[in-house]
Amino acid sequence: MDKYLAALDRSPVSEKVYNAILAELINNNIAPGERLREESIAALLNVSRTPVREALQRLSCDGLVEFRPHRGAFARKISSDDIVELYDIRRCLEVHAAVEAIARIPASHARVVDDLIVSCRAADGTEFIERELAFDREIHATIGAWCGNSRLCGLLENMHNLARFMRIVHFDRAELARENFTEHEAIWDAMKCGDRDRMTTLLERHLDNRRDRLLEHFNRLHADKEDLPA
Repeated sequence: MDKYLAALDRSPVSEKVYNAILAELINNNIAPGERLREESIAALLNVSRTPVREALQRLSCDGLVEFRPHRGAFARKISSDDIVELYDIRRCLEVHAAVEAIARIPASHARVVDDLIVSCRAADGTEFIERELAFDREIHATIGAWCGNSRLCGLLENMHNLARFMRIVHFDRAELARENFTEHEAIWDAMKCGDRDRMTTLLERHLDNRRDRLLEHFNRLHADKEDLPA
């Protein structure tokens, strides 16, 4: 939790606190099930407890934090139902957003995404994983940013944060990096070509693959825990 300070920016206080805690959750610096104490976070960030409480409420709405009666806020423990439900919603909303965005993405922004692809191709090892994650974030953010619907963009951003949380908590990132890159590159190529049908098929397949891989890993982890001696 000592990395909170590095995540602060120039946005309003509650937004700063939200971004700081979100970064810690997504990067798995706060373990699932760990208690989030308002007073401790407020002291670390040098803010009052009010923006901390607001940030935790917002993270609760995002599905990353849960409040337990008389006990306070805790980092969420993800279940298999959470994975299925999230990707079911993403399949509906994100495909629609991508269809709406396909003709709206300006050439200047397309070059930004193209440059990320080039940087991924030129990298390997840990460097490739980090660049692929940046490409992953950018292509999904692009769909939201250019779908023409600010409310839909906000919903997609919340779901992406939860998806990133699930991916990092339940997966070794190296296992997904190459597969993700290949799928995202194909989706982006279809978007640039204006091929809605191909893009829709590829995006649906990508989201289904991510759901299935997460479920496989989640079930394997829990099966291993059940096999441990009492």
